[in-house]
Amino acid sequence: MTAWFVVVGPLILFSNFFVLAGMVGGRATGLWRRRIVLVTEVALLAIGFLIVMVYALFAVHAHTKGEAALAVTSTVGPAVVAGTLLAYAEYSVAGRRGDFVRDLSRAVWFGR
Repeated sequence: MTAWFVVVGPLILFSNFFVLAGMVGGRATGLWRRRIVLVTEVALLAIGFLIVMVYALFAVHAHTKGEAALAVTSTVGPAVVAGTLLAYAEYSVAGRRGDFVRDLSRAVWFGR
């Protein structure tokens, strides 16, 4: 259980930072701000990917490949959902709960 939390805790935080960075990118007006946020998002995505790969490597050594794939999938999915819910909680604490859905929909800003 401790090893699972050691992986899931940072994964939730990086997922949360990734969602928040996307929201910031959606609100950014200047081209340079968007580029900086894009670099930040790519870096966070790479770090999250490395965490998942290290977890998968240890899971493969401890279990069969099918069990390892199930373990990684059952870790990444809830971590992404938990990161998004954590972002919603942060918006609620800041008193901006009404802006959450609008900012989340603007988070897909690559095509603009």
